[in-house]
Amino acid sequence: MENRLVASDMPGTTRDSISVQWQYKGRRILLVDTAGIKPGTGLPEDEIEELVHEQVDTAIKYSHVVGIMIDSMEAFTRIDMNIIDKVLSEGRGVVIIANKWDLVDDRYKKKAVRWMEKQLEKGLGQAKGVPIAFVSAKTGLRVESIMEEVLRVYEKWNHRLHTGLLNKWIRDFNRVQRLPTQEGLRLKLRYLMQIKTRPPTFFVYCNRKSMVSDNFEQFFRNCLSKEFGFQ
Repeated sequence: MENRLVASDMPGTTRDSISVQWQYKGRRILLVDTAGIKPGTGLPEDEIEELVHEQVDTAIKYSHVVGIMIDSMEAFTRIDMNIIDKVLSEGRGVVIIANKWDLVDDRYKKKAVRWMEKQLEKGLGQAKGVPIAFVSAKTGLRVESIMEEVLRVYEKWNHRLHTGLLNKWIRDFNRVQRLPTQEGLRLKLRYLMQIKTRPPTFFVYCNRKSMVSDNFEQFFRNCLSKEFGFQ
C-alpha cells in the first residue's frame, strides 16, 4: 500500500493532505483529505489554531465544496465557527459533517438537530441553511448522506438565475416588506442581477446605499436564499 500521509512531529497531528480521484454516481470527483488534529494533543491553543488555519487554507485552495467535520458531542466550538466562517467568506460551498452521531441518545436526536441548527445560525448569520450531515465514521451510520449533500451544494453553487425572474421577485419584495427609511425617504431596491456563480453572487441597485444596514443586508440574503433554494 502506498504511504500517502506524512505525520507531523507533533503528537496527535498530521501535516500533509491526501488527494484521491474517484467516481461517484458517474461523476469524477477529487477528494482532498486535509490533515487532522486529534483531541488531547496537549498543544497550546494558538498552535492548534495555526495548524487548523493551514488545513483550511489547503481545503479552500483545492475545493469547490468543503466538508467540515465536527464532533457532535462538542459542537460548535469556537474553532469550528472560525473554520466555517472562513470557508464561507472565501465563497466555497460548505457541508458540515457531524461525526459521532451514534453516541447521541435516540430520544434526543431531534432536539439535538434543532439545537445545532440554531447554534449555527446564531453564531454565524451567513451559515443559515448550511446542511449538516449527521454521521458516524465508526459505525458507518448515514455516511452516504455526505456525498448527497456535497453534490446538492455543488449544484446550488453553480446555479444561475435569469435576471427577469430576479426582478419580478424584487418587485414583490419591495411591495410586501417593511423597508428601512431615512429622512422621510424609503429604501427602494430597483434592480437585481446575478453577476457570477461559484458562489452565486448578486448585484443590487438601490436608491440610497446608506440605508442598507448589515442587519438588513443579512435579512435580504436570507430571503433571497430561501426563495431560490440556496439554503
